[in-house]
Amino acid sequence: MRIALISGAQVACPPFGYGSEARTWDLALALAAVGHEVLLFAPAGSGHGHRISHFQIPGPMDCSPFNGGQLRAAEAVPYWRFGHELRACDVVHDFSITFRTHELLMSHGWRRSLFTLNGIGWGEPALPIARKHAVVVSRLAQAAALGGWHAWMDTPYDNGGLDAGPPFSAAKVVRYGCDVNFYAPNSNKVDERIDVLYVGRPHQAKGIALFLSAAEMRPDLNFVLAWRAALQDHRDKERAFLEQAAKLKNVRFEELPTGPTHHMRKRDLMAVASVFLHPAIYLDACPSCVIEAQACGTPVVAFDRGGTPEIVVDGETAVLVRYRKYWADTATYNATIVDLVDAIDRARVLDRSRVREYAVQDLSSKRMAADYLALYQDLIDDKDW
Repeated sequence: MRIALISGAQVACPPFGYGSEARTWDLALALAAVGHEVLLFAPAGSGHGHRISHFQIPGPMDCSPFNGGQLRAAEAVPYWRFGHELRACDVVHDFSITFRTHELLMSHGWRRSLFTLNGIGWGEPALPIARKHAVVVSRLAQAAALGGWHAWMDTPYDNGGLDAGPPFSAAKVVRYGCDVNFYAPNSNKVDERIDVLYVGRPHQAKGIALFLSAAEMRPDLNFVLAWRAALQDHRDKERAFLEQAAKLKNVRFEELPTGPTHHMRKRDLMAVASVFLHPAIYLDACPSCVIEAQACGTPVVAFDRGGTPEIVVDGETAVLVRYRKYWADTATYNATIVDLVDAIDRARVLDRSRVREYAVQDLSSKRMAADYLALYQDLIDDKDW
């Protein structure tokens, strides 16, 4: 097949940081590896390679969909500037935030197009025809898309007025997968001790306060926080976390590098950690870091919440903790920390080879590509959903 992949206009693909662009790139590599031609529409600095051609679109852009239409305009560039190339493809897969190119293709009668709603996200666009051929990354995200609700519901954080939009009439599920050849156990033979690791964005909804409280309860364990605060919003929030972490002797912060070595260092930290702690309290649809950590053979501790239960095997590759509204009162907060610490101890003795085996079998980009290829064939055969 000749497949067009539309990446987001906010960062390069693959990104030198976090984001679904990493999964877009993994998908491009996996499709090319089995003989398909990939046209990647992404900002400057994005990758290319054997069977992968890069077509440049504007970026990096403000990642908020509510920025005066700037992002939507940038993500429409593939349609307006490269419409001939898109229509010469067998299928167009829009992985962008606003899926504006998908909207335009569908609205103008070209129907071999689908889009992935990254996370639970926003229900744009409003046109019913453009809301066809939706793909989401977990059954939890599917329920949100069909029900018209948003990821930030049922957390202590105001969603800022974000509207999930009208419900989708249908949505297929394809879970994320990662490059398990890149994310691998002891990938770089790094000689350091990490008992409990957190990698992710510095945001309250990621549960970093819980991570630090767990570290305070277990001074005998080494805890490491690692991130790159690329956005101003993240830089504003990280200050309070770093001030709290500096008071704990068993907590170390590492600022991840920018550039191509970002993912290498993140991978190497995951590979040596005894436990990967993902205490997110919002409904994380299909957290990439949980997939990547397991590919490195590292057991995960997380809440039984969001899409996480769909990408772990509780008691074998992860230990899931019952989620409670811990912010309601001090007793609930303390009980939650006790549960997390107990789960860390149980996760530390899980069989790392089993964790790796599960990731290779079920969490690989090869599996993700196969799932998408089945949907691409449905579009070619003129099958709607």
